[in-house]
Amino acid sequence: MIDCRTNKTCFLRQYHSYLPLLWRVPPISFFSIKSAILTLTLALSACGGVQSTSVPLALVRPKLTDSEPLNFALARSPVPANVSRQGVDGGKYAFDSFVHAIEFAPMTKDTFEQLKRTYGSWSKAESSVPFDASRRYHLEDLLPPMFAAFLNLQYQEDQGDLALPDGRHLPVRTLANCWGVAYEILREASDPKQHLSIFYAHDNVMKAFLADERYSHTVRPYSQDPQLFQSKARRNQDLKPGDVLMVGSQWLYHVAIFIDDDLFFEKSGSGDKTLFRFVTYDLLAQAWKPEVFGWSFRRFDRQVLPDPMTLFGIRQVFPDAPSLQSLPDSLAAELSAAPSTRDPTFPFILVRRRTFDLSNSDGLAATKSTMNMIPSH
Repeated sequence: MIDCRTNKTCFLRQYHSYLPLLWRVPPISFFSIKSAILTLTLALSACGGVQSTSVPLALVRPKLTDSEPLNFALARSPVPANVSRQGVDGGKYAFDSFVHAIEFAPMTKDTFEQLKRTYGSWSKAESSVPFDASRRYHLEDLLPPMFAAFLNLQYQEDQGDLALPDGRHLPVRTLANCWGVAYEILREASDPKQHLSIFYAHDNVMKAFLADERYSHTVRPYSQDPQLFQSKARRNQDLKPGDVLMVGSQWLYHVAIFIDDDLFFEKSGSGDKTLFRFVTYDLLAQAWKPEVFGWSFRRFDRQVLPDPMTLFGIRQVFPDAPSLQSLPDSLAAELSAAPSTRDPTFPFILVRRRTFDLSNSDGLAATKSTMNMIPSH
């Protein structure tokens, strides 16, 4: 099995956004000088449909360019849909250059309700989009609210200093990764929320959570068998909307949510401006070849999931770190962390979660943080 720390293609997809997190930087000896420069450039530049124009500063609505119709059918839909692939201005790679639009013609109320059951019955959080016989619905209109809220948006990172009560300032970032987004989708599905968090989820903790039999069970065990993925019918067999794709076994490389045959929802990476989007099997397999990385699927049983910070918070992930234990409770409840070798006296990068209000009729709204963030210059 290929290790992303030593494979250039994988590294460009997943780990260019992690260069500031020095605990995962591969030795430079694995790359040419040209590749190293390219990777550093990517790190500096990077690693969703809301109908209204209201988008909080943490999210960016990218400029879409050309649109290409796809010969792609929704296997589980009783009616056809128009599927197109749209370019994203400024994108350079498959994981930041494309989004997909999936539109239905006006339909009857019975068809509308059938589609909502087909694509949303796995979740307790139901779409609140009303029926209108003249409306051309999009697939996200039929899914749980978090999909429609974030689809085709880009998460915008920032960084600054965290002002502590004792006068100290600690550097802090906002960072979101694919499995943190997947966790919140699953949490909303288990217990509908009006407020959802975008945060950094430690990969080892997420891997353990995904394997926890209290919450989910295996639908498709881990496999790198190319014969399993060559046939569309076989690779989608036994899967249902809401199932969770896990890429990798020893290492967790990527997580996505199964929507329909050969169609997934993902946050396409961990870096700045990466996309919340629908993605087709061809693009996903291009980035994460199943015969190389191995894929598995799990199905969640709608058991209520805890607040993410009870799993991914700094005191849970690094319980033996005295420098983190000294943080006030109100701050610790807002933070996750990743190891860093930058400062031996504080060997972590603090990552702040952002919370969004899905009940805002004008679109997403970022709720006020309990932290005093001082922008860095």
